Amino acid sequence: MIHYFLLVPFSKEYHKELYVHLRVMSERKSISKEDMNLLFLTDSVYEMERHLKEHAVKDLGLLKKKWWFGETTPKRT
Repeated sequence: MIHYFLLVPFSKEYHKELYVHLRVMSERKSISKEDMNLLFLTDSVYEMERHLKEHAVKDLGLLKKKWWFGETTPKRT
C-alpha cells in the first residue's frame, strides 16, 4: 500500500479538470483531505523543483544526485 505519494502536475490550466475532480473526490470522502495536501499544482518549474526537493528529497530521505553518476544540476536560462 502506498502511504505517501506526491502529485505535482505542471500547468494549472491544463490540469484544472484533474484538480476539480480531486476536490470532488475529497468532498465525497473518496480521498482524505490530507491527500489533497500531497497535490502541488504549479506553472513554475522552479516552484516544482523547490517543492520536490523539500517534500521528496528531504521528507522521504531520497538520495541526492551524485557527480560520479554524471548527475548535474540543469543550467537556468
